[in-house]
Amino acid sequence: MGVFLLLALAAPAVASAGHSGVSGAGRFAVDTPVLSLIPTPQTGGAPLPVNVSASVSSGVAPFTVSVCFATSDHSSPPSSCNGTVSGWNGATPLRFPHLYANPGNYSVTGILTDARGAGVGSTVLIVVTNGSALQARATESGTAGVAPFSVQFTETVAGETPPLSIQWLYGDGSTGSSLPGLPVTHVYSSPGNYWPSLVVADGAGHRTVRALPTVAVSAPTGGLLGLGGGNPWGAILLEAGLFVLAAVVTVVLVRGGLRRRWRREGNELIDRIRAPEPAQSLRPVP
Repeated sequence: MGVFLLLALAAPAVASAGHSGVSGAGRFAVDTPVLSLIPTPQTGGAPLPVNVSASVSSGVAPFTVSVCFATSDHSSPPSSCNGTVSGWNGATPLRFPHLYANPGNYSVTGILTDARGAGVGSTVLIVVTNGSALQARATESGTAGVAPFSVQFTETVAGETPPLSIQWLYGDGSTGSSLPGLPVTHVYSSPGNYWPSLVVADGAGHRTVRALPTVAVSAPTGGLLGLGGGNPWGAILLEAGLFVLAAVVTVVLVRGGLRRRWRREGNELIDRIRAPEPAQSLRPVP
């Protein structure tokens, strides 16, 4: 009823506005402004925060717009308006926030006037329920490990109104979704501390967020001699070290074999020198 009253009051102003060379009826058939109100969300459990986006088409800028959030049931017109913006060029939608603390059916009314005094009204309905019965529980398979560390996340939801949306925020900048009751697996590839969380929303506009314990991921300790560990440079250094070690062992073994050979041949030579020469028989001189 309040909206129709506002439109009735605005009608004389619309009819009386003139434009040189164009009749009033022909002009407003083309240039009468149109105000659109889009609430986000339009329904949900109390306490319910709502953002109403106001946009305008046609008309002559600048515009003056007021958005009124009713404080009682929608059958009563709003007693006052909560937000008024003057000098709006209409290029970018305006956003008007409001918090509904109690259940009920509420109407949001918008009133717009353009630069010529042409006015228009618009209204939308907000439905606020008794609150959310939506409950969610989330678990994770582990909270500490070495990169790459794989963690399985599982949720349990009760009191939902289908359809259900399940979103996982892994804490490393990546997200994922899952079907109700089905686990998801995420791999943390870099060391660090991560704070995963679960966001569940149902078809009635209810939404709940559950934070999970911190996931601590440490760097790999490496392989032999502290090298490797998934690092390509470490693996290269490890292979080079093993090659040098093998070369050193080979040299040692070869040199050891040569030394034993030289020692054996030297001992044989000394033995030959020390051995007495056999006696020679003397022959008479003729």
